[in-house]
Amino acid sequence: MSWDEWEQLKADAAARGTTETRWNKVSPAGGKGGETGGLKSDKKVWVRAGEDTKDLRDDLGEALGKRARRRPPPCAS
Repeated sequence: MSWDEWEQLKADAAARGTTETRWNKVSPAGGKGGETGGLKSDKKVWVRAGEDTKDLRDDLGEALGKRARRRPPPCAS
């Protein structure tokens, strides 16, 4: 997004009389919470994503360790 676009968006928001962040959300049915409007979250999927992230972190740590061991020591002047 260019600076001009950002300035135009700010001007449009000011013209509407609001510069606050508006969160898109589903209103609770009957004031009771828990209504998701069809949105679903599966704990198994979140657990798997967390495991994948840990695997990536471990792989990255291993790669960086190998790189550090291969790097020659700095030359003394």
